[in-house]
Amino acid sequence: MKYRVLNAADDAEDWHNCLQRCPMIMGDIYYQPEYVELHCLFADSKGVLFVYEDSGQIWFNAVVLSPVGNGFYDVETPYGYGGPISNVTNTVFLCAAREAYSAWLHEMSVIAELTRFHPLLNNGEAEDPDTERIFNRQTLSIDLCQPPAFSGRALNSIKRARNGGVEVKMLPVIEHIGHFQKLYEDNMRAVKADEFYFFDDVYYQGLAKLVEHNGMLLVAMLDGEWLSASLFLRGTNWLHYHLAGANFEARIPGSQNLIIHTAAEMGHKAGLELLHLGGGRTTAVDDSLFFFKQAMATDQHKFYIGKRVVNQEQYDGLVDNWRNDNPALVEKYKNHLIPYRKTI
Repeated sequence: MKYRVLNAADDAEDWHNCLQRCPMIMGDIYYQPEYVELHCLFADSKGVLFVYEDSGQIWFNAVVLSPVGNGFYDVETPYGYGGPISNVTNTVFLCAAREAYSAWLHEMSVIAELTRFHPLLNNGEAEDPDTERIFNRQTLSIDLCQPPAFSGRALNSIKRARNGGVEVKMLPVIEHIGHFQKLYEDNMRAVKADEFYFFDDVYYQGLAKLVEHNGMLLVAMLDGEWLSASLFLRGTNWLHYHLAGANFEARIPGSQNLIIHTAAEMGHKAGLELLHLGGGRTTAVDDSLFFFKQAMATDQHKFYIGKRVVNQEQYDGLVDNWRNDNPALVEKYKNHLIPYRKTI
């Protein structure tokens, strides 16, 4: 047997050893077992790493395996980015790896797979006849190999915040995660964000522990009051803008720009290569969050999602039942691969 399946909760050391064999992944946080385990958000779900090896060649995919009832499952990339990675471009090997992965999906009674490909790794453009690849949106990043340089619009916002007395501090994340959670959730409700962007208290406690060792909490403050705050996740070479929130009642323009500016400066001094800002809140061309990030960014990247139905009969039955039980949600989530997890 050329493949094995590692569990994020039990096989962390072996998992890390596998990641070290793929230089292109550059130790990115989204593939780490601790991150994958944190994003097992459904009951009885588990984070796994499927690993296919042959003569030093390796192909792997980190996913969350979750039950959907009656002994069936679906698999999904953890919140953020991921998708299959290999240390070679050998088409014969890659084809064999994908075939082994498909066999495993059938063996595990998986009905569907949702992949969020990593825009910095370009793995969303790889050939795979089993997966429908769909361009979703552009994401943005800041080049940290040189001192950060921003557009006039962003610089004016930063200057305005500083002139208003705003300062950015890095605070102990475990001590302040509750404050951050409230700020973030109030912000998400204010912009009417989808439930996808909300998490429970257990998640935040786990996220705080992860950020404590692999990231930072930056807070824009005025006279001790929080104006905005952001959680950043750090891999070996990349820094990711993970979650952010703002105090709408004490909002000062430019405070969030100042946070990103500070993070970019810190990342540059730490020798990181880029700060990935992600994309907009939606796929709309006039998305306000994308417009905000664009003023700070130096580069754009293509973000793809992958949709794959493994067991059509079981999948159709589950979706049909969901539609009958949730008619008010059908229009909103009609293009989602796994809408059956959406409820009122």
